[in-house]
Amino acid sequence: MRAIFLMFDSLNLKALESYGGTAHLISDHYFEDAGWTYHPRYSSFDFIRGQEADKWQAMVRPTLERLRECY
Repeated sequence: MRAIFLMFDSLNLKALESYGGTAHLISDHYFEDAGWTYHPRYSSFDFIRGQEADKWQAMVRPTLERLRECY
């Protein structure tokens, strides 16, 4: 299942993880959420520059081989 949440949506990421879910944050700017370093609460995250129409592909749990291919 895939869902899109907006910055004003209330998220309980610990509850999501307890049901086996993951949450990936993709942002082109920094949102304020009780200060800096809110992004580690997510399973994975990307900070990118661009517009909402930019294409992206997330790797929630990449293997070492896949990381070597990309970087």
